[in-house]
Amino acid sequence: MADGKQVRNWTTPAEIRTTRQFGAALTELRERAGLSVRQVAQDVEAARTTVGDYFAGKSLPSPATSWVLKKVLLRCGVADPDTLDEWERALIRVRRAPGPAPADSPRPYRGLAPFQPDDAEWFHGRDRLVAELVAHVRQCRQVPLFVIGQSGAGKSSLLRAGLVPTLRADEWQTVLLTPGAGVLALPERTTARLLVVVDQFEELFTGDERDPAFVDALFALAEGPDVAVVFGMRSDFYDHAVGHPELAEALRHETVVVGAMSEEELRSAIVRPARQACVDLEDGLVELLLRDFRPADSAGGGALPLLSHVLHATWQAGNRRRLTIDGYLSTGGIAYAVGQSADAVYLDLSPRGQRLARSLLLRLVHVGDGVADTRRGIARTDLPEEYLDILDRFVAQRLVTIDADTVSISHEALVHAWRRLREWLDADRDALRAHRKLQGAALDWLESRRDPSALYRGALLESAAALAENTELTGVERDFLTASLDARGREERDRRRQLRRLRRWVAALVVAVLVAAGLVAVVFRLRSDAVADRNVAVSRQTALRADTLRSSDPALAGQLALAAYRIAPTPEARSSLLESGHTPVVSRARGSDGTIATALTADGGLLATGGADGTARLWRVRDRRRLAPVGDGFAAAPGSVFGAAVSPSGHVLALTGMDRGLTLWDITDTRHPTRLPGPEPALTGTGYAVAFSPDGRHLAVVGQDGLRLWRLDPTGAPRVLVLAADLGGDGKAVAFSADGTTLAAGGLGNTLYVWRLDGPAPNGGPVRKLPGTVNGLAFHPDGHTVAIAGSDRAVHLWDLAAGTEGTPLTGFAGPVYAVGFSDDGRRLAAGSADSDTFVWDLPAGHGPQVLPHPGPVTATAFLPGTHALLTASADGFARVWSLPGGVIAGHPGPISTVAFGPHDRTVAVSASSVGDGPGSVEWSEVAAGHRQREAPVEDAEFSGASALSPDGTLVATGGADGTTRLWRVGDRSTPPTALTGAGALVESVAFNAEGSLLAVGGDDHRVRLWDTRTRHLLATLTEPTNIVMTVAFSRDGRMLAAASVDNDAYLWDVTLPAAPRHTARLSGHTNYAYAVGFSPDSRVLAVGSADRTVTLWDVEDPWAPRMIGRPLVGPTNYVYGVTFTGDGSLLVTASTDGTVWLWDVTDVAHPAVHATLRIEGSVYAVAVSGDGRTLAAGDADGTAHLWPLAPEEVATRICADAGEPVTRAEWTQFIPDVEFRPLCA
Repeated sequence: MADGKQVRNWTTPAEIRTTRQFGAALTELRERAGLSVRQVAQDVEAARTTVGDYFAGKSLPSPATSWVLKKVLLRCGVADPDTLDEWERALIRVRRAPGPAPADSPRPYRGLAPFQPDDAEWFHGRDRLVAELVAHVRQCRQVPLFVIGQSGAGKSSLLRAGLVPTLRADEWQTVLLTPGAGVLALPERTTARLLVVVDQFEELFTGDERDPAFVDALFALAEGPDVAVVFGMRSDFYDHAVGHPELAEALRHETVVVGAMSEEELRSAIVRPARQACVDLEDGLVELLLRDFRPADSAGGGALPLLSHVLHATWQAGNRRRLTIDGYLSTGGIAYAVGQSADAVYLDLSPRGQRLARSLLLRLVHVGDGVADTRRGIARTDLPEEYLDILDRFVAQRLVTIDADTVSISHEALVHAWRRLREWLDADRDALRAHRKLQGAALDWLESRRDPSALYRGALLESAAALAENTELTGVERDFLTASLDARGREERDRRRQLRRLRRWVAALVVAVLVAAGLVAVVFRLRSDAVADRNVAVSRQTALRADTLRSSDPALAGQLALAAYRIAPTPEARSSLLESGHTPVVSRARGSDGTIATALTADGGLLATGGADGTARLWRVRDRRRLAPVGDGFAAAPGSVFGAAVSPSGHVLALTGMDRGLTLWDITDTRHPTRLPGPEPALTGTGYAVAFSPDGRHLAVVGQDGLRLWRLDPTGAPRVLVLAADLGGDGKAVAFSADGTTLAAGGLGNTLYVWRLDGPAPNGGPVRKLPGTVNGLAFHPDGHTVAIAGSDRAVHLWDLAAGTEGTPLTGFAGPVYAVGFSDDGRRLAAGSADSDTFVWDLPAGHGPQVLPHPGPVTATAFLPGTHALLTASADGFARVWSLPGGVIAGHPGPISTVAFGPHDRTVAVSASSVGDGPGSVEWSEVAAGHRQREAPVEDAEFSGASALSPDGTLVATGGADGTTRLWRVGDRSTPPTALTGAGALVESVAFNAEGSLLAVGGDDHRVRLWDTRTRHLLATLTEPTNIVMTVAFSRDGRMLAAASVDNDAYLWDVTLPAAPRHTARLSGHTNYAYAVGFSPDSRVLAVGSADRTVTLWDVEDPWAPRMIGRPLVGPTNYVYGVTFTGDGSLLVTASTDGTVWLWDVTDVAHPAVHATLRIEGSVYAVAVSGDGRTLAAGDADGTAHLWPLAPEEVATRICADAGEPVTRAEWTQFIPDVEFRPLCA
């Protein structure tokens, strides 16, 4: 040029194809504008690290943060709308970059294999622990240092990729060994300082080689100058180690514990490798991973290999370019990804290959005896040639590792996480254990120069001989077995010769046997006592696990509670079982690993499920609550199934998913689905959701192709494409209105699109921009309200007719994936990544009810014509919930009284208002799966005190102004009768057993007796010296009791109601007396107090009552309510610590805790139905709770409705100390 300057060719958005190019072009704009990264970040109000990663090409703006990109471009001088659109298209193009990244792309995650020293640059999250470990090693205290942690805590990676590289950089010579190395052989010293790391030290206690010389040599080495010896050992082998004096001493002095990683450390381990490899992370994925990684009953310390594997699998699912939520879900999630990967290899083998794989993998597991199963290494040369191809396939997926000449499972996580392997181990456990013993015995025999005393005899020989018939033995093992059988033949000949001599001793032996029999009886009784003690301990522990699991998997928790009760009916087990009766009835059925998609027929009688493994299954929905499989699952797609729909006729199933998948299936014969011709034109990308129109004329699919809408021909085949629309990003959700005239869709474009279909051609487009991805859509039955499940952790309600949005439904801790309305439009259910489903009662304006799941909830749908809810979760199960369970929600304020009506068909609940509105007394029908609030009695002056007459015709309510009102039930047209008091607030009202008398106690320190027939005041009782909190009549009508804030309870003889006589003042509490209640036989009075105790009084002689035993303790806050069951066997108390205690008072002199029930919030009132089968309680949040009181009734319900029973693998996981037993015959 004339001025001699070079003209720079700036990159245009159209040229951008990769994340690096995107960052480079963005940097060019910034440099042209003369701005620093810090300046741009400040001006656009975004985090500097986030913006810096954009410029560095390390990450891309997500759909939810695309506004940041626009502000960055504007700040860098790009204002032209067309250019801004080009940048937006470039961003979408890079995100959709077709095909995988190059094969030589850096691999950010190791999978199941531990990190090695060469992987140090990818090892993150353990900086603090590495520094602590290095500091310990540098001290070199002449004693080996133990690094201890549970399996999967990251010990090997910490030592290999943390400690070793750090000290190598500091010029230490490092040697890495395992106990299988045999004799300790060290290389020549090349530096002044030497580090010897012995990883997997526990192999000393599981393998066949237990040479003490190896350990002695290590301890001698540690005593040398400038030498450090480090042992890495699993914590469950601690007891084995302390059995060796030298090891015990080292453990006492030098130990570093590898515990669970903090959330910040986990975040670093997830995010930093992705940034190093220039791999994008979708917004919300890290939070989802962190939530799934923390199971309810664990700190997640032993699951790091599972996390590493699922990250590796998610990276592969994203073509090694992106880590996405969909990719993560397609792997099956943290709990199932390992098993899914192993299943993918196994199921791809021929039947013979599968048999070889089973044999191979079982060889690689050491069956534990008192400890967990562990992996074991075997020499590659020991494997026959036919195994090598199978071995290579598992090695390719990083499930099995070959280190030098040793073959081993990459990590114990595979042993515990792969259900198929667990089932093999459980089925062959005895045989495997016998084979391991045979191997050890054969080697010992060989080393002893074939000493005859080392041969097998007796039961061991019989077991080994049977084992040999079905097991491939090595040459040494077969020689050993043959020698043992030959020796047995010789010994049997000798034994026959000795038989005659033995007979002479028979008489003497008879006497000895009689003596021994007596000793056996004693031993048997002691053993029986020990087993009973063990069962009690196991029962309590299992109940605790069930209680913990109930917040994530109520169906499994119910079965564990039943197991605990069957093992031993402890109070803890009984409590857990009754708590299961309080939760909604839920039936579970195992679909596919990582079940994602579900679809119901129009009548709700058939369910289809699709999973991350590409398998679909059909289920019958029985009794609107139980799922029964129909035939076997069938391979529906080459990859994950993301969407499913059944045609209105119920004959065609549509499934969509990965690899351009939209498949149609004829399910007329539900046991043998057949493939139908696919759509024309076919999809070119992944499909995420599919739907049939209600009239069966259209089929809609959304995915990477945007929206595709076909008109179905008379055969039901999608042959005419009537609409193809760009949704501004991958489509994730699609739905038709109930009349089929409206179609809605949305996805990564953060926009709701709507088309009308009642014209000659679809007419519509974008109608609403949203703050996040549209993950799910559902139409209200009114046809114009759309519920939108968003990645912004909310459900949005959009009125298409008015063009307005209602108040978003919030409270989720993660993106919302699915949403659905009930047929009547009253209820809305939404499932989210936080593993919860929220259910709102929309007209009542309260909620939500929370239904917990073990994994992200991927689908929700109400069964037609019911309030039963179907959900699917990434844990592989579909569930049917009978709502609402044991809750009656939505009262205006704290519930102060609950009472059962005649015949126990209704429960009356009274609640005071916390605002300006009236309090209420409402009736609810109590029936299986049905809670219907009816006929409320509202009172603006209501204090919360109420009582229902025994015949159910009258309700008495207390007023804040001292007035008591009598209402006729079901007659809202007749005004209530006012019984005027002294003007002070009424705290309590109670009818006698005939309903002829009403007692009223309040803040004026008085109790008043009213005749309910004449409405006349009969008497005023003045003995209490402070506020009267509760009044109660005895069942025989002779006595009246009151509890007072003066700490005492009072008794009156009311045989003559107009002339009651004060008989006793019951003292003994150190704080307010809050509640009184009589036993059914009127002989015992219970008094609950603010001093957190309950006293029992013998009041058979009301003039001389006496306290029975000591006060009952257990509640940790005020005891607000007391009542007895109808048969008098149980006392029930309510406390403001959120507990309901049940006491067995069959022997009233020695009460025992029967069960403890828990709810969130203070409990103010309790009642028991007349038949003694149901308990009701009211809490401070305006919710009444119902529990069945008969454990066997709950057990029957669990067996009938829980669906898939607890599996052997689940039993082993949660109840390892008791042999598996079926819970339901």
